[in-house]
Amino acid sequence: MSASGVRLPDADGRVTGTLLVLHDVTRLRRLEQTRAEFVQNASPELRTPLTAVKGALEALQGGALQDAAQAGRFVNMAAKHVDHLVELLEDLSQITRLSREEGGKVYVRAFRDDSRAVFEVRDEGCGIKSRDLPHIFDPFYRTQAGRTMDPRGTGLGLTLVRRIADIHGGTIDVQSEVGKGSTFSLCIPAA
Repeated sequence: MSASGVRLPDADGRVTGTLLVLHDVTRLRRLEQTRAEFVQNASPELRTPLTAVKGALEALQGGALQDAAQAGRFVNMAAKHVDHLVELLEDLSQITRLSREEGGKVYVRAFRDDSRAVFEVRDEGCGIKSRDLPHIFDPFYRTQAGRTMDPRGTGLGLTLVRRIADIHGGTIDVQSEVGKGSTFSLCIPAA
């Protein structure tokens, strides 16, 4: 668990509350451990198939190319190890992508603006495409991440936030830029 907090002053500077944010960092710690293990294991995992491919090519250059049976054996061996390298690189690519998603920062702030309390949440994530922005508060709407839907969400979270804002006479707004992140602003009348 990670925690951070900030005092919330009123217009006269008196502390009227405290905002405490708790983060469950379990997934992030697991990801960091997985990434560290991958890096530790990657060197020998990459070296073994590369050495085998190099050996097969050297054998072919050294004359095995003249013997069809030998040549076929060495080509098949090289192909098998190249397939293994492709799998390793795909794993690395996935870990890198997950690291970016999990490793971004999220900033939370609360302040009073005239007669409203404003709560802002800003992230450094992938952002939301402009074609999705008009729909993100619709029930069950989920943006597409690449070619597949994100299975983690139900498409109800932002709908509920908008409903809470409506109940309290407030508004919810989002500003987003693809590749840079999003800022959600919840504004409710201050008491």
